[in-house]
Amino acid sequence: MRVDRGDDVKTDSSRRRLTATHEQVLLLISKGLRNGEIGRLLGLSERTVKGYVTQLLLIFDVSNRTELIGLFAEDKLASNKGIDGPCHPQRRHDAAKR
Repeated sequence: MRVDRGDDVKTDSSRRRLTATHEQVLLLISKGLRNGEIGRLLGLSERTVKGYVTQLLLIFDVSNRTELIGLFAEDKLASNKGIDGPCHPQRRHDAAKR
């Protein structure tokens, strides 16, 4: 199995897109799973998961998992209310400019 080290994170007009693995890790973090649990579910080492978490914190410009989960919850709530836009860091970046 090829382990994605985040090299596939691309920028598109200064908006970053997450790899499928980043999205899976984010979803599992939002469900309260720890790195070891996420690793077992995804077939990754705990250290690799920690790398993904670090990348997510940098991509979304947050300091910790709690802030990351908060952004994820806000986006999920917005999408449930019909507000367009997938979870992406550009929204966070735009909000910080205000």
